Amino acid sequence: MNLLKQFQEYIVKEQLFLPTDKLLLAVSGGADSMVLMRLLQRLGYYFEVAHVNYQLRGEESEGDEMFVTSYCKEHAITFHTKRFETNLLAKAAGKGIQEIAREIRYHWFEELIAKQNLTYILTAHHANDQAETILHRFIRGSGVRGLSGIATKKNALVRPLLFAKKSDILQFAQTEIVTYRNDSSNDKTDYTRNFIRHQLIPSLHPIQPALTETLVQTGKIMEMTRHYFEEYLNLLRADLCIQVENGFDVPLNKVASMPYATYLLYEILSPLEYNLTQCDEILKAYQQKNTGAQFDTKNTLAIINRDVLEIRYPHEIPDSIKIDQLPFEVVLPWAKYSFEISTFNGFSDGVWWLDLNQFILPIDIHFSFEGKYFQALGMQHKQKISDFFINNKLSKFEKAEALIIQKDAQVLAVLPYRISEIYKLKKMEGSFLKISKKR
Repeated sequence: MNLLKQFQEYIVKEQLFLPTDKLLLAVSGGADSMVLMRLLQRLGYYFEVAHVNYQLRGEESEGDEMFVTSYCKEHAITFHTKRFETNLLAKAAGKGIQEIAREIRYHWFEELIAKQNLTYILTAHHANDQAETILHRFIRGSGVRGLSGIATKKNALVRPLLFAKKSDILQFAQTEIVTYRNDSSNDKTDYTRNFIRHQLIPSLHPIQPALTETLVQTGKIMEMTRHYFEEYLNLLRADLCIQVENGFDVPLNKVASMPYATYLLYEILSPLEYNLTQCDEILKAYQQKNTGAQFDTKNTLAIINRDVLEIRYPHEIPDSIKIDQLPFEVVLPWAKYSFEISTFNGFSDGVWWLDLNQFILPIDIHFSFEGKYFQALGMQHKQKISDFFINNKLSKFEKAEALIIQKDAQVLAVLPYRISEIYKLKKMEGSFLKISKKR
C-alpha cells in the first residue's frame, strides 16, 4: 500500500479538510500519531501539535513528553503540552481512568483550537481501532448508531487514518524511518479494549481471517443505514412532537398504535436521557390509564395527561424575593403572582387569602424548602414541607417551583398548594392579603 497516496486521496474523498486549514494534531509519541505527523509534513499541511502527559506511567510518561517536545523543536513545529493528575481527577469524578482521560484531553484540545484559531483536531485512529470499537460496542449491546463505529469526521474532530490498518502504518514507519515510542500499557489486558485487541480478535481469526476488514465494512454499512434511519426518525419526530411553552407534547395514542412503540418512544426521548426501560414503563402506564404518572431525568419531567405525554424542562429558579410594599407582582417563567390588599370577595381557584392581622410587611418568597415546617390548612400539627410535598406526590420540578411565603421563620403559605392554618381568615370583614396566580 502506498500510504501517502491513499492518505491524500482519503482526505479529498471524505472532504476532511483543505490545504488552507490550520490543524491541531494530537500526538502521543506512538507509531500511529508519529506516522500521521510525517504524512502531514510530507503533504505540506500547517499543523500544531498537542501532547497530553497523563502522569500514569512514571518515567515512561516523562519520556514520551520529552520525545514529542524534542521532535517538534527539531522540525520547528508549534507544540503544546499539558500535564494532568489523571488518577486524582478520576477518583474525584468517580470515573474510570480511560473515561476521564478522554474527557480531559478533548476538553483541552477544544480550548486549544479556539485559542490558537485552528480549524480541526486530528487524531490517529486507524482501521484496527475501528474494528475493536465496533466489536466492543456489539459485545456491550448496541444499535445502528453504536455499530457505525468511530466517525471519520464529527464537528471539529477528524480521524484521517481510519482507512489504514495498523500493519500499513508500521510498514510506512519502517520505510520512512519514523521513530516512535511504545506505550507499555497497550500490552496489558487489564483494559477491555486491550483484551479485545490481544485476546478476542486473534482468537476469531481462524473463523474469519479478514476480521478487521469485515468489521470496518460492517461499520460503513451501519453508517449508511444510520443516515436513512435518522432521516426517517426526524420525519416521525416532526409529526409526533408538538412544541409547547417550556417543552413539547407527544401523543401517546399515536405512538402506541405504531410498530415497536417502545423503541419509537425511546428514540424520541433518549436525547433527554430517558432509557428503554422508562419508555416501556411510560407506555404501560398509558395503557393502564394512569393519568398523572410522572417520569423524570436530571433535566426533564414527563407527565401522562390522558392521551398525551407532556415533556417539560426545568425553569431557572431565583434565590428569594422580598415584598415590602403592596401591591406587588411576582413574574416567574412559569407563572405570575399578584399580591394586593383587598376586601374579601370569595374563594376561587388560583386565589388565596391571608389574614393581615397576623403579620406585617415585609414578607419573603423562598424556593428552598429543606428543613422548613408549616401547618397546612386543615391540619392539626406542623409538618415538614418536604413531607407535605411527598404526601401530595409532587414532582421535583413542582417542588422547585413552589413559593414558600415567609414572615421571618414562619411559613405563611406554600403556593400554589396550601396556605397555613394559622394565617387563614378568621372573619370575612376587613382588609386581607389577596394572592392571585395567572399562568
